[in-house]
Amino acid sequence: MRVASDLKQLEKRLAKHFTLATSALKQLESQRFACQPDATSAASAFSQQLPYHQLHDLQAIEIVEYARRRAQQTIDNQVGKPTTKPTLRWVFQCFMSIHLLTINGVKHIANLTQ
Repeated sequence: MRVASDLKQLEKRLAKHFTLATSALKQLESQRFACQPDATSAASAFSQQLPYHQLHDLQAIEIVEYARRRAQQTIDNQVGKPTTKPTLRWVFQCFMSIHLLTINGVKHIANLTQ
């Protein structure tokens, strides 16, 4: 009887710690770090705070101004106004007239404009 009660309390504590750890991990994932060692040390510190859980296979992914540069790139839409979010159909239509020609073993791209 006592063992069943203790197991039930332990399961409740583990579930509570799991939800807290999951929410804290989501916060850690959303943070931006200056460099990879900063991210690794923050993950290690976070891992040490978890009494019942361990982190495995940690990876720090570098985002090097990619999103900002990509957001600044535009393409003219069907009306001729620049847009940062063209439809996929429009992008395919822009590439429809581009051809790859092979003349005497040399490849040339035809109808490519800026």
